[in-house]
Amino acid sequence: MRSGPLTRLLSPLVAMAMLLSCGGGSGTGPSPHNREPARTPVGTPIGAPVTQTIGSAGGTVASTDGVLSVDIPAGALASDVTVSIQAVTAQAPGASGTGYRLSPEGTTFAQPVTLRFSYDDQDLEGTAPEFLWIASQQSDGSWLLASGVTLDDGARTLSVATTHFSDWTRLRGFQIRPPSASLKPTESVGLQVKDCVTIVETSTNTASSYAIDCEDAPTEPVSSNDDELPSLPTFAVDQTSWSVNGTKGGSGTYGFVAGNGPNAEYVAPTNTPSSQNPVAVSVRVRDFRDHTVSTLVSNIEILPVCAPAATRLTSLVDVCTADWSGNSKSTITDATPVAKIDAQVTWKYDAALSIGGHSVYYAEGTATFTPLDPCFTVVPSTYTWVKGNQTAGGQLRIDYTREQPPYDGEGVALWTATYTDVCDPNQASFQYAAGGGWFVGAGTLTALDDPSIAGTYQSGGQTFQFGFTRQGGGAAKAARLPTPKR
Repeated sequence: MRSGPLTRLLSPLVAMAMLLSCGGGSGTGPSPHNREPARTPVGTPIGAPVTQTIGSAGGTVASTDGVLSVDIPAGALASDVTVSIQAVTAQAPGASGTGYRLSPEGTTFAQPVTLRFSYDDQDLEGTAPEFLWIASQQSDGSWLLASGVTLDDGARTLSVATTHFSDWTRLRGFQIRPPSASLKPTESVGLQVKDCVTIVETSTNTASSYAIDCEDAPTEPVSSNDDELPSLPTFAVDQTSWSVNGTKGGSGTYGFVAGNGPNAEYVAPTNTPSSQNPVAVSVRVRDFRDHTVSTLVSNIEILPVCAPAATRLTSLVDVCTADWSGNSKSTITDATPVAKIDAQVTWKYDAALSIGGHSVYYAEGTATFTPLDPCFTVVPSTYTWVKGNQTAGGQLRIDYTREQPPYDGEGVALWTATYTDVCDPNQASFQYAAGGGWFVGAGTLTALDDPSIAGTYQSGGQTFQFGFTRQGGGAAKAARLPTPKR
């Protein structure tokens, strides 16, 4: 990144060497140029204009938003002129921010005036300072890139000298789309690098650079044997350089990217990264001398899939690791109901089995078996289990990758108990397995942060009634992490 000002020379300073390299005579790669300039309607005024009377002593006029200043040197005007800056909608392809209408149009300046545009982080989303340009709208609606633009990284300004007033704007000549995105684990997004400028032959031995309807960027830069060829908006994507957080092709921790020329697909990791999130998906851009000019970055936030959708990126609450507790009742029915099971249970988050928003919980609790035949008693009638007991427990599964998460699960408790027939004293007591399925259920939560699971479910001659409530809500996540630097 340059800290000092750099002047970028554009046509009409380009002579036959440029035309040869663009037209294929001596170029070694395909030319992306000589495309039709984009022609757009003029912009619509936004708010009130800024006006100021400037005389022969010169002066400065600034837009209301502070983005554009017009410096008129002494001697540029012979008499007083009311100079105006009107913010207008930006119509140029690839435009950044608003446009500006300078008037009175047709004013003749004895000396060039300086237009100085500032830029900020928002203007750089998806691009880099090296690919910011200044363009003015011509009478046919096309947008001509200014020559002799000075880029000052330290001051974050673009400056150019001009002798005419018209509609002006900043534009992103080379950009990655989308410049940012939010994904859940395992989701994917397509990325494209777009080129929004071209070089067009305007007369014999001369060419000019114009804004175009943004198209897929070339992968082979225009080249020339002429080392004196000035720096032009002639760039190409290094299709072998697609990376995630600086690792070519990505990694399991931060996701993978696969590129095909100016296009790529990024696939988020199976879990939300604990650091360096948002992840920086990047690709290098080369110039016609095959030198790396800069890097384009798309910052992609990997969302905690269990966070409430309405509070994404700020004060996130991780709901998928929170325990659930409640009751499940099962009635075992033959021709008539024969027994019931009441279970008081806590569903505990199982980190070993959960992955990528698919949360799995194991059960711990107490089950009570009650025969509905009044002649039988069961001892013990209550059984308590914890994780690891193979004859009791259960599993609850919730798919938090969906806005309305589906859930399903089952639970069972079996233990050896003594049955006694109190109605028949001649009948000897006997041992048998007590308990059985205390939970089978399925349904859908209304939202990611829905705090309750409840319902009735029938399966295999049993009717299950259940109701569980989320406990707490998990630890609050920190606010959004800083955006990775290029």
